[in-house]
Amino acid sequence: FAARDVVPLLEDVGSVSAGLGAGAVGIDRMTLALGQMAAKGRVQTQELMQLTELGIPAFKLLADALGITTGEVQELVTAGEISSDVFLRIFQEWSRANFGDMMAQQAKTGQGALSTITDVFQIAISRGLRPFYDAIRDGAVRFSEFLQTDRFEAWVTTLSTLSQSVVNAIMSIL
Repeated sequence: FAARDVVPLLEDVGSVSAGLGAGAVGIDRMTLALGQMAAKGRVQTQELMQLTELGIPAFKLLADALGITTGEVQELVTAGEISSDVFLRIFQEWSRANFGDMMAQQAKTGQGALSTITDVFQIAISRGLRPFYDAIRDGAVRFSEFLQTDRFEAWVTTLSTLSQSVVNAIMSIL
């Protein structure tokens, strides 16, 4: 996707998801299907089916926009004749006509506001704790690397010898 197209498309995806009650999972599934479609440069049945499962009448959208039947759409899709750009434009037009700015409206509800607050706090906490996380990650990596060295093997051997000496000393007392 071109950078200038990302935000409007995500707003449309969010509004469709809000309108269909699909939630975050719906957003993830829609962006996956649309992203796959864009990456291939053409519309394929698999992505249209993914969208249809979410409640988006993908085949009908194409048929209505192109002035053909859904059967003819299926033939064109199978032949790889429909560009992903065509579908994305049709999807966005349909989204705006049917769901408008529903995502923005939903953010103004009590549940939407709480969700926004939660998201902002999670982002802030993750940014604030990032140095701590990085230090733990780096320490874990160094420790993992240490466990694979001759120095660690020597330490284990020394510990084993020391343990055996302690056991022998205890056994001699008993």
